[in-house]
Amino acid sequence: MPATVQSGCRAPGCSRPSTLLLSAVTASMLLLLLALVAHAHAVVWYDRVDFWLLYGAENVTVAIVDPDYGPLGSPWEAWMLETLRERIKLVCAYINVGFAEEWRWYWERLVEEKPSWLTSVEYPEWPGEYFVAYWSSAAWKPGGWVDIITEYVRRVVRQGFNCILLDNVDVYNYWVSPEEYGLPLPRIENATRMMALLVQVVANYAHALNASVLINVGSGLELLENDTLVSLIDGVMREDVFVCNGEPCDPNETETVVELLERVASRGKLVIILDYVDDEADELLVLREAGKHGFEAIASYSLNLDELPPYIRGYYGVCKTSAVFAAAVRVRGASRLWLMPGGAASLHGEAMLPTCSGATIAYTLFNGTSYRVVMDGMMLDDSFSAVLASNDTLVYLNTSDSTLRVAGRDRILAKAYAYAPLRSVTCSSTTLILFMTNNSTLAIAAINSSSLRVLCLASNVYPGRYAAICTKDRIYILASDAREAKLYQAYKDNCTEIASGLPPAQPLPSIAKWSNAIAYTSTKGLALVNTRNTLLLPLHLDSMRSILASQLARYYTVTIIDGNVTIIDPPIQPPTPIHNTKPNYPTQAIITITLTAPILATLAIHATRATRNATNTA
Repeated sequence: MPATVQSGCRAPGCSRPSTLLLSAVTASMLLLLLALVAHAHAVVWYDRVDFWLLYGAENVTVAIVDPDYGPLGSPWEAWMLETLRERIKLVCAYINVGFAEEWRWYWERLVEEKPSWLTSVEYPEWPGEYFVAYWSSAAWKPGGWVDIITEYVRRVVRQGFNCILLDNVDVYNYWVSPEEYGLPLPRIENATRMMALLVQVVANYAHALNASVLINVGSGLELLENDTLVSLIDGVMREDVFVCNGEPCDPNETETVVELLERVASRGKLVIILDYVDDEADELLVLREAGKHGFEAIASYSLNLDELPPYIRGYYGVCKTSAVFAAAVRVRGASRLWLMPGGAASLHGEAMLPTCSGATIAYTLFNGTSYRVVMDGMMLDDSFSAVLASNDTLVYLNTSDSTLRVAGRDRILAKAYAYAPLRSVTCSSTTLILFMTNNSTLAIAAINSSSLRVLCLASNVYPGRYAAICTKDRIYILASDAREAKLYQAYKDNCTEIASGLPPAQPLPSIAKWSNAIAYTSTKGLALVNTRNTLLLPLHLDSMRSILASQLARYYTVTIIDGNVTIIDPPIQPPTPIHNTKPNYPTQAIITITLTAPILATLAIHATRATRNATNTA
């Protein structure tokens, strides 16, 4: 797929500057931005999607993505979409109804059949897109364009999407006045009415499958005056409302557009503004003006819509890759390092956490009340892709060919599933590595510098929902899907399932051992399991929910500090990291749970707000 295939700039005559100029932002503007970022957000991310970063983004209620080009450029998988729907209300699939695209699943069929409704006229600004005579009777016959679009809807709903975005509904403008755009197309008087009919048919079909329907109206404002059409759709997206080509849009046009969009919103429909910005001033203008009218807004710095907007706060989870952490500490010359459960470490009397979001990793010190960043930077292309198999052996996942390899040596250990993070744990002289062999099977394998031996396979596991912990001479492995978690025990060369039906683990869970219990982060709060009889121990989760704001919002971690089970609500990625020279990553809360014994309920839960005047000493 061409890198620019899915840019949002689709309206007739649309053009955009190719460079983005960043300028300094005033303190007052930043304060305003901080007030705005607490609101719900919509995201359009068509290319180079970082799945885990999207999942960890704050207050995203609508995500619009290309269904055929997800993470690593491959189609979205069911487990990914199910995971996203745990946090995001509408996960929408992009569908182009105005043009046939040669990179789509239906293209080979069109090349072979050569239907009369498919023209040879290519959209000049988007090579590979061809005008479709959707208005012709042939396009409405069995197997025609309308059937292809409804089949597309059926496919993406089966794929796991609960919403579709119909793009290029404004293509009728080219058919109504082709001479205005210099296109060799016939003039079609009823092109507007037939597009409205097409949207209505697709909306009815999608609703029958329990999917919501949004339209990217573009320059097709007449469609918003069609009461029947508006009653059948669930929302509207419009580009270039407040900022156009790096400048404020024409105020008269903005007034007209906003008036129509307010009328749509008054009928209970979702309204999303997508403007392309060059600097913070434009960004704030879009967010502020959209907020005034009750619209959701996207201020994108990327013309190709291939990144998370910087004002949307993403959450750093505690990294589970001890190899990256240990390597970074060695580089900094630390003389003492003890890795602790949950990916944390004890360094000179303080607890140290590697935290990550996407490929960015920060290293922080805290003692329960104070919190400061000591290292900040990018250590690996993918912070979840490598594990330390021994003191001198780094094993990594090569996503280009889905293989596990030994760093520095041309040695392939196994085939793996490219989207899933690796996990490892060392117990005595044994190192286990956890990796997915496909999208539902977890391999639990013993590994050394030259070989890998699979001890057992866990089925019905979601990628990223597993962790392991060492307890004396035994290793406990948590493996989960969205409905339940299972607990495995590895001892010497044996690996067996010892418990099932446990609360499902959160994505990228952390796990810790306390006395004769295993504590792990579940989607319902903290779960505690007695390892002697595998019984789930009682824990008052209701009181914890009020404290642990991140319970279902982002990754949190559990570890043992000073003998107590401690939950760490992870630091926040700055809302405007591209403008911060010294970012501050404050934790939301550090929660210490004191248990008299692992078989008793919680006696006390108390949260300590970490200091927010952290300094970056890197």
